[in-house]
Order: sequence, then structure tokens, then C-alpha cells
Amino acid sequence: MSEPGWDGDEVPMMADRGPDPAAATPRVQRLVEHEPLGRLMAALFGLVERFGWLRATVLGTLTFTLATEAATLVYRSLLGVQPVLLSIDLAVVAAVTVLLAGSGLAVALRLVEHLGRARSRLLVEIDRRMIAEQQLRRLATTDDLTGLSNRRHFVERAREAIAIAQRYDQWVTFAVVDVDRFKHLNDQFGHAAGDQALIELAAVLRANLRATDLAARFGGDEFVLLMPLTDPKAGQVAAERIRRAVRHDCGKPSFRVSLGIASAKGPVAALETLMARADQALYDAKRNGRNRIGVCDGTSTGADDTLVEELGRIALPLKG
Repeated sequence: MSEPGWDGDEVPMMADRGPDPAAATPRVQRLVEHEPLGRLMAALFGLVERFGWLRATVLGTLTFTLATEAATLVYRSLLGVQPVLLSIDLAVVAAVTVLLAGSGLAVALRLVEHLGRARSRLLVEIDRRMIAEQQLRRLATTDDLTGLSNRRHFVERAREAIAIAQRYDQWVTFAVVDVDRFKHLNDQFGHAAGDQALIELAAVLRANLRATDLAARFGGDEFVLLMPLTDPKAGQVAAERIRRAVRHDCGKPSFRVSLGIASAKGPVAALETLMARADQALYDAKRNGRNRIGVCDGTSTGADDTLVEELGRIALPLKG
């Protein structure tokens, strides 16, 4: 069976903003190196950082003095000044250069050193705040145990996906995944084993969903999925894939899951309605023996060989 949106056609999809968590924000905007002032400031920062303001002042003063004396020597020689007077001129030029250039450079380079230290502290503070902001964003959108989206983030993104389905008259399927007898698992093996089961289930969901699908831990042992461009039959195939993956891939203690799915198309798709119908389907699956898939029309399936055949015929792009 051909599933909508899985045949390579271009379809409008919602923008993925996370778990994206996420895009890196550039650090503080620095001086434009292509401008003369930017190149000069970069050179001064590098000079002071390498030699210190005192050594840089001495080096700069010596360079100015030698350049001034060389220019004076050439100029006076062209004028034919006597050697004695030339020596006096050179001494005066050197003294004036040292007094003016030396004091000016000392003040300027000390200020440059201060600015450099202030800039370094500012960059460190900016990086620290950026890291803190990223951590807060992750905590606000991610379940700490499983790494999936949390309830609030899922609802926000699910509404976006459903709005697109409504606008373009597309199918969308909602699924609820629940660990069977999770309380018994916790009581028998301990809460650490229960947490490990949830982590393994989250890994199965990541491995068996498309990049455009949404998965979240909704609370306790309940997970929810939203699969855009997925009709009812395709939703059952995806649910069966997950159910079988849990049975085969999850380690000790082993566990099983039941799923409830509901689908809608176009304008009639609404998140609250899909959630209510999927919850009822999950209840039907639990009532009919667990380790099953409940469908919103009241039916439930266990190991369906027809769905197994569909798994081999449908190319399901996985998340990276």
C-alpha cells in the first residue's frame, strides 16, 4: 500500500526546531577585520596580549625613535648640516620622541590591555549565559529521563503539524503507547528497571519513526506519537513495527506495550479529538489482552501477519 507523503513527493512540512535540540547562536559580534580600525585594534590586542603593555610600550617607543631619527638623518643630510649639529638634532629628536611617544603609548597600551581583559571576561560571561540558556531550553522542551520531547513541547509542535494537515487536507495519525503492567515491573524489579524500560522504549521509538514524526513522553509510562502524512492503514503498520521492535529489541526485564491509534484528515483533524480517540483505542487494546494495537473504530489487533507483510513493502525513513 502506498502511504501518503512517503513516496518522495514534495509536501509542506513543519519546521523542525529542536530537540535540536539545538541552532548554535553566534558569539558577540566582533570588530570587522576588513576595516582599517578593526585591523589596527586586532593588532594592538595581539601585541599587548603577547608582550604585555610595558614591554609593548618600550618596543613601540624604540621603533618610533629609530624611525624618527632615520627620517631626521636623511633630511638633515640632504640639507648639508654639519656632523656636530646633526648629532645634536638627532639627540633632541630622540628625547622628544621618547617623551611624547613613550608616554602616549604607555597610556594607550595600558588602556588596550584593560579593554582586552574586559573583552575576555565579557566573552566568557556571554558563553556562560549561552550555555545556561541552552540548558534551560533543553530542560523546558525535553524529558530528562528519555530525551524525548516533554508534554508541553509536544503539544506545541503537534498543533503546528495538525494546522498544516488541516490546511492542505492531509492525513495525520496520533498514537498512544503504554507499557503493559508497568507497575508490576516496578514492584518486581525496582524503579531502576522501570526507568531502564522507559529509556529502551524511547530508543525504539526514535529508531522506528521518520524524521518528520513527533514523539514525546506524556507522563509516567505513557508515550504519544504524531505522524503527519499517515493514513489509518499506514498508522497501523507503524504501530505494529513499534510493537514488534519492543518485543524483539528490549532487554531484561522484557516488557510489552499496547498502542492506541486514531487518524483524521484535513479540516476535521483536531489534537484534542485525536487524543481522546487514541486513548479509547488504547483502553480497548488493554481490555482485549494487552500487547495489542487498538484502533479508534473499536477494533484491536495482535500479531497481524498482513501488517508484517506491509512492513517489508513500505520504505520507512528513519531518524538519524
